[in-house]
Amino acid sequence: LILDEPMTGLDPTGIAEFKEIIREQKKAGRTVFFSSHILAHVEEVCDTVGVIVKGKLRVEDNLDSIKREFLRKAGYTIVIETNRPVDWSSAELSVSPLGENKYRVVASRDVREELHDFVANQGAKILTMQVKEPSLEEIFLKLVG
Repeated sequence: LILDEPMTGLDPTGIAEFKEIIREQKKAGRTVFFSSHILAHVEEVCDTVGVIVKGKLRVEDNLDSIKREFLRKAGYTIVIETNRPVDWSSAELSVSPLGENKYRVVASRDVREELHDFVANQGAKILTMQVKEPSLEEIFLKLVG
């Protein structure tokens, strides 16, 4: 099935119903190919994505692989929350406070294991850790920019 901008003009209920139809087709083993400029919709229902810029296919892969590659190139933003304050002065990381015992870490590589060790060495524990994943829109803008 090939569709061009299939969700354009649909109300929120129609969009939700259309997405469900796409998911059902996917479960049935069918391929649905569609184009859309609303990248959030693409991100919700597609497992394989292709980005065409000026008539050339710039990237085609499963969405998780595209995001991992983007993180590898653009860097990681990790938000952590600890059970008590942490002194980051000796850390060789870019850390900024976000609130009480909550911090944003920006790194050129995946430093989650290092963060666990650094925090543990100060007698603290990480309560939550979240790697900020790029949206498909952010990736697209980077590809066309």
